[in-house]
Amino acid sequence: MLWACIVLPDRALDALHGPLADLEKFSLNETNSTQLDILTAGACLQKKENARAIQLLQKAMTKHPDDDQLRF
Repeated sequence: MLWACIVLPDRALDALHGPLADLEKFSLNETNSTQLDILTAGACLQKKENARAIQLLQKAMTKHPDDDQLRF
């Protein structure tokens, strides 16, 4: 999926739309959807949608402040 976010960001965003729009349907919630937010942020960066990407990354860092993998 990471490759798709980089090479085909529009398709990646289309694929991620369903799970992000209806977390419960995909057995997700605010605490276990961080990876989706990060993948979405990557696709947004590829599309030059920097503000949305930053918002998603900040959301992930706020939810998981002790996660060293989210620091860059």
